Amino acid sequence: MREASRRIEKNNPRSFLLVMNGMGLGWNMVVISFFHDYSEYAKYIQTIKSDAAAELRQFFEPVSVESFLVNLDENTHYLPLTLSRMANEIEAANNEKKE
Repeated sequence: MREASRRIEKNNPRSFLLVMNGMGLGWNMVVISFFHDYSEYAKYIQTIKSDAAAELRQFFEPVSVESFLVNLDENTHYLPLTLSRMANEIEAANNEKKE
């Protein structure tokens, strides 16, 4: 699946933050990605359900896609998107292990 995903990504580049298997809420995979606007997102969903997904059908069947959309231009960011908080947390945990 990793090789097929990389081929699809090469032909249809996306700003993926995360693509992983998991479990819960009736699902077994999560994809977190960025889009410039809703039409770009809608085109991606259409591609996943048809063209690109054909290569991945041996691994999963994208029959249903649920979405949670976030507008990064919104003024009410309670904690804005940043990976530095995660990096600081990981660094602190690693430092504790060394002590």
